[in-house]
Amino acid sequence: MSALLLAEFLGCRLGLLLALVMLLQGAPEKLPEPYAVATLNIHGSVDRNGNGNAGKPEAVTRDVVALAKQYQPRVIALQELCLRQHRSIRPALAKLGYAATMAYVDVSGGCNDKAKGNKAGIAVYLKTSKITWRKSAALPWGKNAVGTTGRQPRRVLCAQGKGWREIVCTTHLAPSDPDRAAQAAKARSVIAGWAKKTPIVLAGDLNMSQAAASAAFPGLGIAGYRIDWALANDRVALVAAAPVPSSDHPVVVVSVTPGSP
Repeated sequence: MSALLLAEFLGCRLGLLLALVMLLQGAPEKLPEPYAVATLNIHGSVDRNGNGNAGKPEAVTRDVVALAKQYQPRVIALQELCLRQHRSIRPALAKLGYAATMAYVDVSGGCNDKAKGNKAGIAVYLKTSKITWRKSAALPWGKNAVGTTGRQPRRVLCAQGKGWREIVCTTHLAPSDPDRAAQAAKARSVIAGWAKKTPIVLAGDLNMSQAAASAAFPGLGIAGYRIDWALANDRVALVAAAPVPSSDHPVVVVSVTPGSP
């Protein structure tokens, strides 16, 4: 046998041996990839300190598009959002690959959108070609004393992108009990069944400390800042809590990594 044929023969035997070793050992494990979730109370109907809100879309849209470009989140959850602003943000984020859905929660004269009903609420923007499923549920309210700050209707909104396993939700709870506690319990019941078999993310302004939010949503990992939190039945970690010019809340960005919290 010539030296060339011998080299080819030995090379084939070595390749087969390496393939057998890899088969016996198993292929290298592919680590799960984290993705980013951003949540922001946009404070859309109130113009404090000349932030440019009061229903106006220009400053809010600019800030949301900027955070989308900076952090590249797979999910953006917004609260206290005027429909007028959503009509501006939705096409701007669509250019970046996001699909959106909004749940109308209340009416606010501060939205300055009388022709469209002054609607305000919560929304999620998902990095997907299409939202294939959504659910919105009313939260209980009205037990707080009349005149209490934040005594108003509230909802939880959940959605799923095309081909996604994850269900992502947002909500904005009342600032005080007993409404806040009842709303947290309802939101927990909405996601509880899914969380047993599906990756779940709940991001929003919970008006709770981290300890209180963890107690209200047991078994979920949590990350965030002050009263704005993201919870998941996967691992979560804070990436940033950064000021947003048009809001009195920071944008909270977390990473979500598949795996037990």
